[in-house]
Amino acid sequence: MNRLFYLVQAARQAALAAEAPASNEAAADVVKTLHETILKKEGGDGYLRQARVALGWTERLARLTLSQKPDAPGLTWATLQAATAARALAANEELDYPGVVVNAFLDPKTIRALDPNKELIDAKFALEAAKKPGETFDLELTVWDFYRHPIKGTVSPRLPTGWKAVPESVPFSAEPGQFQCFIFTVTVPTDVKGGVQTVGGRTTYQGREISEIHAQRIRVTP
Repeated sequence: MNRLFYLVQAARQAALAAEAPASNEAAADVVKTLHETILKKEGGDGYLRQARVALGWTERLARLTLSQKPDAPGLTWATLQAATAARALAANEELDYPGVVVNAFLDPKTIRALDPNKELIDAKFALEAAKKPGETFDLELTVWDFYRHPIKGTVSPRLPTGWKAVPESVPFSAEPGQFQCFIFTVTVPTDVKGGVQTVGGRTTYQGREISEIHAQRIRVTP
C-alpha cells in the first residue's frame, strides 16, 4: 500500500485542477462505476485485496457526501481522490485467493476535518481521529467472506493494552461474497499517555488469527 501515497498525490493534483465531481450525486456515480470495475476484474476467481480496502473508504466518503446538503465541494474532492487511488490499485493489482478479510473503519464523525488543503488519505489509506483520555469512539469492523462457502466465527477489536471495547467480541456468519458489519464502542484509558495508537480488528479462522488489512490511528491528546 506504500505506493498509494503517490497515487493520492496524483489524484490531489487532478482535484486541484477542478476535475472533481460538481455535485454530491456525481461523486456517487463515480463510486458506482468504480465498484462495477472492481467486480468485473475479480470475476469468480479471487479478489483484489488492496483495491477492496480503497473501495471501502471511497464508498464511505461517498455516503458521507450524499448526506450533506447542499453540495459539499470538499467532500466531493475527497471522494474523487479516493476513487482515483482505488482505480489505479485495481488496474495494477493481481487477484488474491478467496478468503476471510477484516476491515476496520473509524466513525466519520471522529475523522479530522475534510479540508482539501490537508492530507486526508495517507500511504496506508488510513484516516486519523483525535481523542482525549477517557473519551470514546466508534470502531466499525466488517468481515468479508471471499470463499465460495459460508463462514462463521467471532470478530473482536484489536486494541492497545488497557483499552476496552463494548462489546468485547461478536459472532459473525457471512455468505460467499457477502459481509457483516459491527460497531464497537472503544474507551481510551484515562491514564494513557499522549501519542498515536493504532486500532483494528481480528478473527480466527481455520486455526489462524487474521487481523485487519491495515490499522486505523487514534491520536491521544492529553
